[in-house]
Amino acid sequence: MVYYVGNDTNNPVIIPDNMRPIGSGREGMVYNVGGVAVKIVNETSWMTENKIWNLSSLALPKLIMMPMQPIYDQFGKYCGYIMKLLNCTNAEDAKLSLMRCDNLIKSIDFINSDAEYLADQGVALKDTTLRNAVISNTNNLVNVLDPDRYLTMEDSKCYFSTREQFEKENVYWVNRLWYSLFYQMIEQSANFPGVDYRKFRFYMREKLDSAMELRYVPSLIKSEVKGFDTVNDYMVYKLQYTKSKDLLKRY
Repeated sequence: MVYYVGNDTNNPVIIPDNMRPIGSGREGMVYNVGGVAVKIVNETSWMTENKIWNLSSLALPKLIMMPMQPIYDQFGKYCGYIMKLLNCTNAEDAKLSLMRCDNLIKSIDFINSDAEYLADQGVALKDTTLRNAVISNTNNLVNVLDPDRYLTMEDSKCYFSTREQFEKENVYWVNRLWYSLFYQMIEQSANFPGVDYRKFRFYMREKLDSAMELRYVPSLIKSEVKGFDTVNDYMVYKLQYTKSKDLLKRY
């Protein structure tokens, strides 16, 4: 199938019939075409033509991925969009416990600033689950995918009208992202002799739940891992600490 970037017949994108997608979801298929990610959307997609033109007009955030341009078929029908192709590993498959703490902190700072910028531009995040988080194999930073679900004021599904409402929504989804990622890191961390690991997970889950309720999960994670080399190094220390202070006895 031949598509055209920006409906420009001088800028074709060719997807052979036998090409296998590199990703798929409820809203469409993603292909690697010459080092560019091409998403062909279906009728359930939230990514409308107007939304793409709106999002693609913004300055690109650092780690929250955005569509670059819409694509059209030979009849001028909108079919999807192109975006930057990442060399990455899905967070569900990554060994997150081996992530360097300095990269984790940098990712948190960049995504926080990205979310603030998007709130300023009237863009709300959605669905920042593990399946939409990837780890760049180039710089080991966390990136957020799935711009289909972002909301803008032009969306029929959007019920936000003020900057404060967009900011509140983005804060929630950023906290959800780091809650999920950090709990995955806890699940993957090394065990420590003499510590009931089931109780340790309860202990850490309680800390995360409290931080999630108050919307400060990113700040909690940064303060916890600062000064450690890898997440696993931090977890080994935390296991030792909870044992030495007898913090797990009430679980």
